[in-house]
Amino acid sequence: SDKLNQQIDGICEVITALNSSETEKYSLALDIFENELNNEIKADTEQRFQRFLREEIHPFFQAHLEIQTDENIKNKIQNYFRQVFIQNDLFYANRKNLDDSITLLNRKLADILDQKQVIAQEIFPHYFERFKSDGVEHNLYIGHNIAPELAYSAKIVHELRYWQLETICTMEYEFHLFKKDLPISLDIASLIFVYNEKIDIRFRMDEKRFDVDGAFNSNFEIIKKRLDKAHVKDSTERITSPGKITIVYFGMENQREYLQYINRLQKQNVLKADVEFLKVEDLQGITGLLALRVSLV
Repeated sequence: SDKLNQQIDGICEVITALNSSETEKYSLALDIFENELNNEIKADTEQRFQRFLREEIHPFFQAHLEIQTDENIKNKIQNYFRQVFIQNDLFYANRKNLDDSITLLNRKLADILDQKQVIAQEIFPHYFERFKSDGVEHNLYIGHNIAPELAYSAKIVHELRYWQLETICTMEYEFHLFKKDLPISLDIASLIFVYNEKIDIRFRMDEKRFDVDGAFNSNFEIIKKRLDKAHVKDSTERITSPGKITIVYFGMENQREYLQYINRLQKQNVLKADVEFLKVEDLQGITGLLALRVSLV
């Protein structure tokens, strides 16, 4: 909003110089915007302000440029437009840098994940999917039905869960090494969701991919969609935090299991000894979610 305040000051300067009966209504509108920007910014304040510039202020200035005889006023208007163009260019340059940084980051993290996934498939064949959005998301689906001819046990699930936690630690570590090379400095926060219930997945021939079968698994899908923006129960703090790994689960059995994995990684000096025990806010009526959060060394 600093930039917008500067822009309002620039407009006011031109309006004062023009000093006509028309400019009064603009002064009033600008006062209202300035007040909103600095005190009670609404979700659409900036959009409304940009529209006001586009439809009212800029055409008004443009018309004055063409009819003005006063060189001083002309210069003020031209200067104002110059500033606006420079600022907009800066905005787009920053936006591009941000997009480039996210793309580079995602590619790097996805590469690490794909290399490690080869090892995971050797533990037991499983369905693995990965997407890049504003981060890298991956899902592992494992069960006896995927490879009925192989011996399947809880031990395999434990091995894969440890593999996943260790892999995310590696991704975090690598990220800190290449963070300085990004056009814009970014942070990442890692999140694991542990789900013990059985899920139906089916192969969709038409799309050549596996799909989580809708109705029975709606809880799983709801939680997954909402987790990365979820808060610690009764607070405004997000459950995820840069430099930390958050593990979300139901029940004490999962907690004990993950504390063992964390302990192993602490002994290897990968994770710090600062484990937090958190409750997660209710998500669309789904209650009882817990979280462990721990920092990377």
